[in-house]
Amino acid sequence: MGYAMTLIKDHNDGSEEADGNSQSGPMSIVLVFGILFLLAIPIVGVVMFVVLPGLEVKHEHGETSAYAKVNVVHAGQSIFFEREGNGRYGSLADLLAANYVNDALGPEVDNKYQFEVVAFTDKANVPKYWVKASPKILGVNGDRYFYSNETGIIYHSLQDFKVNEKTGKPDRELTRGRQ
Repeated sequence: MGYAMTLIKDHNDGSEEADGNSQSGPMSIVLVFGILFLLAIPIVGVVMFVVLPGLEVKHEHGETSAYAKVNVVHAGQSIFFEREGNGRYGSLADLLAANYVNDALGPEVDNKYQFEVVAFTDKANVPKYWVKASPKILGVNGDRYFYSNETGIIYHSLQDFKVNEKTGKPDRELTRGRQ
């Protein structure tokens, strides 16, 4: 700030009053702060232009990744059902052990979403499964909860939901697809 004030003082033509009642001191400070303010506006604008969209992209990435991983679970379940499961679906541990899904779905990995995979047999003795992906930090990692079952159709909801352990059905209506 001293350099800017020196520059402003150097522009004085020497016509200051002899009694020292010059207005250049307070005016210089106002001028310097005005210039600094005008320089700060574009800098703040650039930072907001770069940082804020990046936060949204990370948010979208979490949801896109969760959606894709639900698809991976479905593919893994289909293979497990035919090869390893002898006509039954597997738990997440079964799918991990058989290498039909990778460790990115496991609870020890720092995912943005937590995955639940439940295999069961319904009343008619038909093997079924469901998978649910929930954001670990709602609003930061994602806004949507994802659900799928042996049909392979992926549903989502902006509200959390429970899945009935015996029927595999969510306790509320979900929206089909990613939208």
